[in-house]
Amino acid sequence: MDHRFLVVGTPRSGSTWLVESLNTHPSLMCQGELLDDPYLKEHPLFRAYPWQHIQAYWAFAKFARKKCGFKLFYFHCFEKYKEHQHIWDKLQADRDIRIIFSHEKIFSSCR
Repeated sequence: MDHRFLVVGTPRSGSTWLVESLNTHPSLMCQGELLDDPYLKEHPLFRAYPWQHIQAYWAFAKFARKKCGFKLFYFHCFEKYKEHQHIWDKLQADRDIRIIFSHEKIFSSCR
């Protein structure tokens, strides 16, 4: 069983509450808006290799024996940071990543 998941949503959809709730479980680790983190956005390695940073985050969590994920708003890969389009394509193509949709305070899961 894979250890990776995403919380995908829109602002004001309850996604922060969901991330905080997931983090209360001892076997889960969920980062906030990884692609919009102010520190990471300014870090030259993250700017040059964002996909590798995500892979390293997941590798660390697997080593720590935790299922892990992060929050991603739809616009992080389209409107706001078009250079991250390739990340969305890779996440969407990986059928082992579990996706939790947060939309208008209604949560659903697919895959």
